[in-house]
Amino acid sequence: MKKLLMILPLVLLLCFSFGCQKAEEVAEEPAVDVEAEIEAVWKAESAWLKAIQEKDIDQALSFYWNDVMWLMRDFPTIKGKEGVKEMWSRFFNGPNFWIDWKPIKVEVSNSGDLAYSAGTFESRETDEEGKTLTAKG
Repeated sequence: MKKLLMILPLVLLLCFSFGCQKAEEVAEEPAVDVEAEIEAVWKAESAWLKAIQEKDIDQALSFYWNDVMWLMRDFPTIKGKEGVKEMWSRFFNGPNFWIDWKPIKVEVSNSGDLAYSAGTFESRETDEEGKTLTAKG
């Protein structure tokens, strides 16, 4: 009887361990085609950059949610679609504005409900005095 009491917890522990391994394997399977989602993000970024370079404010804004938050180093946070519109309008209406975005990577969660991209940018504009301003990030 004592042997049974000693073996039973070990059997339960082994069953629990194997059960957890199977659950981890199932949880790791993507719910969506992650590669297709990554390709869709790349295409959206290209279309966004084209709209920005062509100074098409309506097309550019179509890529933002109403509650967007734009975070850039050394700049104040821009909140909301109207804030982004104000920022782009200021740039678009200035003389000789140019921007280039170089995406580095895109990641999509296995569930497909979260994606982000990271990259670097360089922009140039000429101010009212004819001085060229450059920003990199």
